[in-house]
Amino acid sequence: MSKAVEITVSLKDSRSNPPTLKLKDSEGDSSKGDDLTSGVYPDATVTWIPDYSSGISQLVSITKNPKIVKDNDDLMQSEGIGQANGNYAVNIVKTSPGKGKTEYYLIGFKIDGDDNTYYSDPKLIMKT
Repeated sequence: MSKAVEITVSLKDSRSNPPTLKLKDSEGDSSKGDDLTSGVYPDATVTWIPDYSSGISQLVSITKNPKIVKDNDDLMQSEGIGQANGNYAVNIVKTSPGKGKTEYYLIGFKIDGDDNTYYSDPKLIMKT
């Protein structure tokens, strides 16, 4: 079953250090701080969409979290690919490694008026 997931990336608080994001996905899941787990299906596409009206100026990267090695499954086929409209997309593996398998990843982002890159660390979880 291939089902696309869209994740809207919004700036929650630019005054915190580092700035925090609010994430909401098309499955109806919303973040509590950085803690968002989005369910995915094999052979699906996940697209991250920046909410520019919130103060996000740019998505910089979508990558596997290198700090989490244990229990970090490979659900993304590759790092996120930037698109001309500012979105990032990644394909999920064609064969499920098992229901409940989790990939920890990083969203690199910039905020209005700041050239620094910041990171948030949500998760993807396999639904089947």
